[in-house]
Amino acid sequence: MRRTLIISIALTIVFSIFTLSAEKLVLEWAVPLKDNILTQLNQREQGGITVFGKDLLVMTSKGEMHLFSTKGTIKKTIRFDGEFIHTPQVLDDGNLLVTVSNSIFLLNSKLEKIWSASGKAPVASKPLVKGPNVYAQFLDNSVYLLNRKNGEIKTAYTYYTDEEISMMRLSAPFISNDKIVVGFSNGMIIYFMHRMDSTEELVPYFKFKTARSMKLLEKKEFFDILSIIPYKDTIIFSNGENGGIIVDGKIKKINKMRNLNLIREKDNSITGYGETGILKFAQDGKFLEQPFKSNGYVTNCLDLGDSRFVTTTGAGSIINYTEGHIYLLSPDYKKTLFSIMIPNGVSAFATFKGRSVYILSDMGVVYRFNVIK
Repeated sequence: MRRTLIISIALTIVFSIFTLSAEKLVLEWAVPLKDNILTQLNQREQGGITVFGKDLLVMTSKGEMHLFSTKGTIKKTIRFDGEFIHTPQVLDDGNLLVTVSNSIFLLNSKLEKIWSASGKAPVASKPLVKGPNVYAQFLDNSVYLLNRKNGEIKTAYTYYTDEEISMMRLSAPFISNDKIVVGFSNGMIIYFMHRMDSTEELVPYFKFKTARSMKLLEKKEFFDILSIIPYKDTIIFSNGENGGIIVDGKIKKINKMRNLNLIREKDNSITGYGETGILKFAQDGKFLEQPFKSNGYVTNCLDLGDSRFVTTTGAGSIINYTEGHIYLLSPDYKKTLFSIMIPNGVSAFATFKGRSVYILSDMGVVYRFNVIK
């Protein structure tokens, strides 16, 4: 029954090959995570896939973490009490940092628990691991400083506001000139000093409000984001209302940088992907062009070297859905080398290993595609 289902899924994918290049995607395998994928109604798989040694880890919205071989077999499944929104981090010592709902777990290479810590609200972004510290952010606008060795809370900071808290996607905190930069769910960005005296403390250094109101962030969908990336001694940001750069302590708006996930390219230019497609900006944030337009929300944008791997999501339930797509684009995003329609699209985080790309579709199916010429 399961084998028949796998074959059925593979055959229902519609392939549209463009003749601009011989480079294309070939389906290696497709494995459903449920016996009946039609039960995946009105729910997006917001977990994702990450490389874990020679294997893969697949996280689902039901709190399942599957250890997959690259050949498509499930070797082990661990179930957590909660939901996966972020993918785990493989640390420099081989341990695995996992966030599920409001909890953080450190697992060893055998996926055995070393420690766990919990907040009062769901984890808002991938924690920042720096030296002996873990900076963990939660959706109630609190930041915990954890001891990486044992998970104990060294100190905590909570940004109090009368504004409604949005369930928006947030960029992971990062270090900028020895300051920890954190974006919060109401559009506030705070630079923290990590004071290490007799008692460690996170001390706000700069605060910047990037949104005038929460009206555009009240849908509580995964489309709502606050994305931040470093630029010299400041940052560039994009949220549901606008985008901008902080210059001399003040926010300067940037044209067309609204509700985009921002990534810094190797040439220091900026790529933003989201609800309208893919847009390009100069290293200082100046809008350049939109090389790729999409009716569906762009959820992944991976650099494969000779090409770019892009996924979009559709809308609605499986019974009445708008299809999503997978694209293989040229390095400048301007040419579509290959395109595949996939039922309901992809919301979860994709990954790649070598010349193979792995995705988890909204219908709860894990796919491996090989990039060939």
